[in-house]
Amino acid sequence: MRLCRELRALGIPVVGVERDTNARNLQLVRELTIPAVVGHGGDGALLEQIGIHRAVALAAVGSDDRDNIAVSLAAQAIAPGLRPVLRAREQEVLAETRTLLPLW
Repeated sequence: MRLCRELRALGIPVVGVERDTNARNLQLVRELTIPAVVGHGGDGALLEQIGIHRAVALAAVGSDDRDNIAVSLAAQAIAPGLRPVLRAREQEVLAETRTLLPLW
């Protein structure tokens, strides 16, 4: 939510994806008129629906490293030039991911 708010304040259009319909920040995001959908970011149909092919970048910043990687891979499959930014803390997971995604 904070990332969406900050990007929007910079004039960068955003769409939030939240898989938990009861997430505490989902209502706040909607009150801030930030577009948000409920679903799993690794769902290719959902990514197509929100227009991932028009995006410049994707931020996968959920609490689960493997989910963030799955979201990034799904987005790359639809929009190969997309720049993923992902939250991952486990070094082992990062090492495995480098073989799948270019990480900087």
